Amino acid sequence: MKISIIGSGHVGFNFGLSLIEKANEVLFIDNNIKRVEELSKKGFNSSNDFSVIENTEICFICVPSPTISTSQDIQFIESVCADLGKILKEKESYHLVTVKSTALPGTCENIKKTLHVPHTKVCGLL
Repeated sequence: MKISIIGSGHVGFNFGLSLIEKANEVLFIDNNIKRVEELSKKGFNSSNDFSVIENTEICFICVPSPTISTSQDIQFIESVCADLGKILKEKESYHLVTVKSTALPGTCENIKKTLHVPHTKVCGLL
């Protein structure tokens, strides 16, 4: 299965490794160019170009979601979903989006709106 991991920090990288061990094709996507270069040098498929997500079937969002005071900051999740929505809008086939980042109940329902996937397309979001 072709899987993209958005955010290749500690959580995303280790989760991606476990998927590779199960014979999946994993693409690490990160906005940190140094991290992408580091992963590429180690032989991992990595990119900072979100458009490559179009070539995968599932993506796992593994970005920081820090707790600030008594609330959760989901700006990184929302930013990823806005970029992801632009790509998925053009994609013909089904694509499953999974939030691996720590998220409070109801977060996935709220970010579905951020994805901006047209109602004519099926959107899987876990």
